[in-house]
Amino acid sequence: MNTSEIKKDTLKLEPIGTDFWSRPVYKDQHGHLWKDITLGSKQPELCSAVDHAFDGEPDMPIRRPFIILATEE
Repeated sequence: MNTSEIKKDTLKLEPIGTDFWSRPVYKDQHGHLWKDITLGSKQPELCSAVDHAFDGEPDMPIRRPFIILATEE
């Protein structure tokens, strides 16, 4: 996806690891953490992390459009 095609309110999520419960964790451009409660399925369901803690419980579902950025290898 071309960067110019991304809407202004779209969250850009960077993978930052996997929490204690095997949930992929992402950080958006504002520093907030999001957790995939499907444990990494092809159609992730993302929720905010309580207290923005890496191993915190999932809280509220994401309500904005988002993209998951590819990791550099």
